[in-house]
Amino acid sequence: MRDAVSKLMRMPQQPDHHHHTHHQLVLGIEGQAVFDLLGGGESRIALGDGCLVPSQCEHQFQGSHANRMLVVNFEPGGVFQNELEREMLQQLFFRPLYISVDAQFCDLLKALAYELHQSGSAAHIQHHIRSLMLYSLYERVVGRQPEAASGHDRLNLTRLDEYIQAHLHEKIQVAQLAELCHMSVSRFHACFRERTRLSPYQYVMKRRVERAAWLLQSTSLPVSEVAGRTGFVSRSSLNVAIKREFDVSPVKLRRD
Repeated sequence: MRDAVSKLMRMPQQPDHHHHTHHQLVLGIEGQAVFDLLGGGESRIALGDGCLVPSQCEHQFQGSHANRMLVVNFEPGGVFQNELEREMLQQLFFRPLYISVDAQFCDLLKALAYELHQSGSAAHIQHHIRSLMLYSLYERVVGRQPEAASGHDRLNLTRLDEYIQAHLHEKIQVAQLAELCHMSVSRFHACFRERTRLSPYQYVMKRRVERAAWLLQSTSLPVSEVAGRTGFVSRSSLNVAIKREFDVSPVKLRRD
């Protein structure tokens, strides 16, 4: 993976657009930027969000005043450590895609940003960041190791995450998720728990809490509106979920 380059970048405040011969991973660190991927639509990227830009994909972008993004470039025909990594990149960048990552991964991003700021040109730092991004994101986006593929191929976690994120403000039924994977509810429930170690309900709730925590810490929206946007029936139900996950109230989480 010697062709990959990891760097911190500030997206310009004026709209810009281009395409390039390499694949590109963009992950929000601070502030926010708007990306418009040809074939993927427009989305806002902040901490916890990102996008996968395949080679030759025309894309537009514009950043806020104080934004920082972690950008990792991968040459499609570059030198890789093994065939597994080649396959992983092919699957990650087979189409333009917006992604959301969990709170633990956000903590990792902040640590990597610090390392890049301190000694980003060091070869060993570059090597470890590239490898860590590739393997960690593959697990989150594709949801399985290539060699472990089996009858669970229909359980597409990327597609499920996209649906969940788009419908967080609504009631999400397990039957709806099963239908997306063309599986019966019982089969879907069993495969989902085996893959994620969570029930579909627990998984959706985890996504609701993660998004709510991000909105609390990154916006000034009232707690009641945050609850509504993330599918909690009331402010009190959001309070209970945040308290269970972070052991603090939403107001305290925002203040911290």
